[in-house]
Amino acid sequence: MASRVRLAPSLAHGLYRMALMLGAIGVISMATIEIAGPPAAPAPGQKKADQPYGPTFPFGLVQFFGQGAILAGGVYAARRWLKVRL
Repeated sequence: MASRVRLAPSLAHGLYRMALMLGAIGVISMATIEIAGPPAAPAPGQKKADQPYGPTFPFGLVQFFGQGAILAGGVYAARRWLKVRL
């Protein structure tokens, strides 16, 4: 018989866990920015290295479906060979 997996005992407890995680992420992010400083802007007149590769809709679609395929392949491998069941 399959057992039911519960992520949290209640909705309030789940929201509390999520708030703790978001708080921890915020503290780590602020500490990192404080230590390393804000991102540096390029000098005036200097071209950014990634400027020719600006975001476009077709490249976004390719990335979206490529990541979906990678995720689907991982799920397939987990269910097929690693015997992971949800």
